[in-house]
Amino acid sequence: MRTKMDLAKQVMEDIDKFQDRNKLDRMVMVWCGSTEIFLKPGKVHRSIEDFEKGMKANDPGIAPSMIYAYAALKTGTPYANGAPNLSVDFPAMMDLARENNVPICGKDFKTGQTLMKTTLAPMLKAISDPANYPV
Repeated sequence: MRTKMDLAKQVMEDIDKFQDRNKLDRMVMVWCGSTEIFLKPGKVHRSIEDFEKGMKANDPGIAPSMIYAYAALKTGTPYANGAPNLSVDFPAMMDLARENNVPICGKDFKTGQTLMKTTLAPMLKAISDPANYPV
């Protein structure tokens, strides 16, 4: 059975491959996923060690956005949370961000509009594609 740590390692590999394939110097991960079930911070969120143990044990207190945030911070990729969930808003992630000197931000886009969340990612992709800017 795959663990949440296995999934985080897969995301880290994807981040590295994407950066290498596209010859990027820097990247930023923006979480635009659907709102997750409300989770209160617990023991698993107190320290990096507790969080990593929880990842290996598939702790239900670790949401998908936290797996992506962890992978981003471990690879040195700044992380912006665009949804109203914990994501990086707990001691373990804040400590990991400080330890790796990686910026984190956000709690929500605060738009209240699904339109914003469903158009932001495609818009960023469109403006980053050189084919959209003929010479």
